[in-house]
Amino acid sequence: LEATVASVFLDDEARSTTLDADVTHGRAREPLLKLIHFFRAMELDTEDRRSREVDLIYLKDKIGQESHYAPSVFSFFLAEYQPIGPVLDMNLVAPEAQLFDAPKLIGFLNGMTNLPFYGIADCEDGKGFGPFFFSRF
Repeated sequence: LEATVASVFLDDEARSTTLDADVTHGRAREPLLKLIHFFRAMELDTEDRRSREVDLIYLKDKIGQESHYAPSVFSFFLAEYQPIGPVLDMNLVAPEAQLFDAPKLIGFLNGMTNLPFYGIADCEDGKGFGPFFFSRF
């Protein structure tokens, strides 16, 4: 762990401000990928350590995406989508931004806030990760 931290902090590219000044560097991440990355970072596991499938139902209504339920074969968003603002002004594209409307963004933030407290379960008036995932704070 010490070597990993050192390599991140001492890497020339990580310490350089060149990429910070480049307005075209970086991209938005899909909500489902953010959720899966959070699970991996928190080392999601069951209490008895048995391998189980996690069924994340109703996510499409809450965060805009649900695994294996894309509305078309081309994904959840249009490849040429340009949100209004700096991206459009520079004639760039940000397809993932098509999923970021206010209700889904608030739902995602509420769900991520409640996740450490309620986990992946139907509990506490729908604040968990069951069918009412991200429904209310």
